[in-house]
Amino acid sequence: MNDRGCLPSFLVLTLFSALFVAFVFSLSKIVHVDDFQQRISNRWERLKSDREETRRREVEQQKQKEAALVEQRFKAQQEEEHRLAEAQQANVTDTVVAEPPVDENILKQRFDSLCQVALRNYHRMPVSTPRAVDLGLSVLWADRNLGAKNSDESGYFFTRTGKQIEKTTKRYSEIDEAILAQPSLGMTAFDAAHMLLSHGWRLPTEEEMVELKTRCQWGQAQYNNKKEANVLIVTNNQDISLRIPLSGFMLKSSGFTKEGHATMFWLAENTPHNVFYIHPQNGMYQPQLRDFDIAMPIRPVKDR
Repeated sequence: MNDRGCLPSFLVLTLFSALFVAFVFSLSKIVHVDDFQQRISNRWERLKSDREETRRREVEQQKQKEAALVEQRFKAQQEEEHRLAEAQQANVTDTVVAEPPVDENILKQRFDSLCQVALRNYHRMPVSTPRAVDLGLSVLWADRNLGAKNSDESGYFFTRTGKQIEKTTKRYSEIDEAILAQPSLGMTAFDAAHMLLSHGWRLPTEEEMVELKTRCQWGQAQYNNKKEANVLIVTNNQDISLRIPLSGFMLKSSGFTKEGHATMFWLAENTPHNVFYIHPQNGMYQPQLRDFDIAMPIRPVKDR
């Protein structure tokens, strides 16, 4: 009797244990599946990243190949041009054909005609009369740039032919051969200082500009014991001085440039130098020969 009563309880316990084992087994399977899916996801991300890196390297290698091909073609073209130039040079005979002499009378007539045209450049161009500063040199120097209202202003920017150029101008006129043939443009219609101020004012010569550099002290101007970054001061041995703004200049190729760092002034001569370049940071205070696709200020002088 007692054995038969215990049997169902044993069966129930056995069934419950089996169900519990099956539940634990299923749960472990679920955890295992989640872990497997996570590993699969991580593997997929790594594969995706590897493919992107491979693609990036392939693109970079392709660019390098294209650049190398372009450089190779460029070198080949240069070599071919050099070969053709040598071939042409080899075919040139030793006979030198003399160029016909330039008719100086024609150039003179052309220059006079261009002077009449240049007079139109100065109409309606107001200028203030500068003060003559005596530094004890061979000439008197204007206390300001041509067209400036005071000694710290840039004034007008002029081309070589005396034409005023705005800072936004990108195109300049070509220089006529008759103008280039002149050794000096001082005291002509292309001398803006002479035309606008008269009373003996004119473009400085190279010798006069070099004299200003070598016989005076150049340094940075100061106000209330603070340096003025955009202005130089030129002083003689009697503490008489000029202020020179670093106005920059204008190039046909790149426009207005170097303001606050450098400036140029036109000289009267066309050769061997036609400008005086001032760049304090580079220690440059020297005459130069520049192309005419440039505009810059003018610092006038007058004879004593």
